[in-house]
Amino acid sequence: MINFIRPIVIVGINSTNGGCASETRGKNGKMNKTQKITSLSCACCGQGTRGRQYWNQDTGYGICSKCVDWITEKEKNNKYETGEEYIKRCYGVEGYNFNIQKYCQQEATK
Repeated sequence: MINFIRPIVIVGINSTNGGCASETRGKNGKMNKTQKITSLSCACCGQGTRGRQYWNQDTGYGICSKCVDWITEKEKNNKYETGEEYIKRCYGVEGYNFNIQKYCQQEATK
């Protein structure tokens, strides 16, 4: 039996470097190693973006915010899964794997 780890993402502002710091906890509550934010190419349109590599994507690929919005809208009436479910399954967690800048800006204004 394969035991998959479902991450719980905790995101906040890291005051030491001004960036967005994140950590993940697996199902067992133990800390997993945090990935660094890196430059990625959007797997949908090819545009450059920033994010963390998701295990379900080829190395160096992620998704940009424009394509997230486009796919979410396009797949909203899909009878098998919503656009949000598809994005999460294929590209990871918003604020950790993609849309990092948007999420960090929202946290900074709170």
